[in-house]
Amino acid sequence: MSRTKNFLIAVAMTLSLGASNVSAGDNTWDVNVLPYVWALGFDGDVALGSFEADVDYGFDRILENLEMAGMLHLQARRNRWLFFGDIVYGDVSIEDALKSKSLGPFTIGSLSLGPISLNSDIDLDLQMLYLEAGVGYALLDADPSDAWAVDIYGGVRYTEFDIEISFNEVNRKVSQRIDWTEPFVGLMLRRDIAPDWRMIAKADVGGFVGESDSAWSTHLLFSYNWREQTRVVLGYKALHQDYTQGNGATRVTWDVTIHGPVVGIDFRF
Repeated sequence: MSRTKNFLIAVAMTLSLGASNVSAGDNTWDVNVLPYVWALGFDGDVALGSFEADVDYGFDRILENLEMAGMLHLQARRNRWLFFGDIVYGDVSIEDALKSKSLGPFTIGSLSLGPISLNSDIDLDLQMLYLEAGVGYALLDADPSDAWAVDIYGGVRYTEFDIEISFNEVNRKVSQRIDWTEPFVGLMLRRDIAPDWRMIAKADVGGFVGESDSAWSTHLLFSYNWREQTRVVLGYKALHQDYTQGNGATRVTWDVTIHGPVVGIDFRF
């Protein structure tokens, strides 16, 4: 709860800082609401206590095992200023999802289990939530139809995972909830590349505070002007996070890149 509160405080400070610099005379807002689907794939390492495992499966496998998902991006521009928010929620349940790096035995909190075989059937249930909010400023306030428009931006990202791992070989389950907040800064480029087509490229880096060792994300998006005030968005998005909490039997590590195609509808108001 305290980390959620810290995230909300950081959001309020970030948005108020940008809002305080918007001229009162600039009263025209461009607002975009973008519901989208991010076909998630996972690649990296996870650890609970002394148990360490590889995570490597594509978005096609995630889609087969997806219980629920929802993604939404909000954006508002006024003069040179940009305000944005993003929500990603996913609930997946995957059989034989993890490959242990050792035979064990393992100590996870107060639980001891194993040894197990390296090809042991280990299932993963994961509920994930990402909340982002931030402010940007147009360094090059150009019309994307004529030249590159360049924005610098910064914000905060809140991450929450509910993880349950099932060791079917020994009929044991362990679960862990982790959450953290990390800042990020980045750059966004926008340019029309053909009639009705626009390219948007984004990259940011973050973490480096508290238990978040590092984080980065990239987006490459193409939007098509389908009809007035509505664009179809296609592209690819990746997010890497390296996070460790605790040590020894209480250690939790999430060193994973989440990536996959993106498709959505962008409504402009």
